[in-house]
Amino acid sequence: ETIDGFTVYTTLEERYGSPADLNPQKAWWEDGKTRLALERPLTVKYLDLGVFESSQPESSDRAAWRARARDEFLDEF
Repeated sequence: ETIDGFTVYTTLEERYGSPADLNPQKAWWEDGKTRLALERPLTVKYLDLGVFESSQPESSDRAAWRARARDEFLDEF
């Protein structure tokens, strides 16, 4: 038996209320700690916002390191 997107959407809406954002491509629910997204094609994604936000400075540090490494490499020529 398969599950359709409308059934998943109505189940999530019954459990978590109206979505925080809704558009033709996705709907998501957020409670400050987690984000649950229902996307097309039928995909459900769970995001722990605490973990996500703590990883953001790390990715910006990585970007700065890559830029510095690139500049140092180009300076060799």
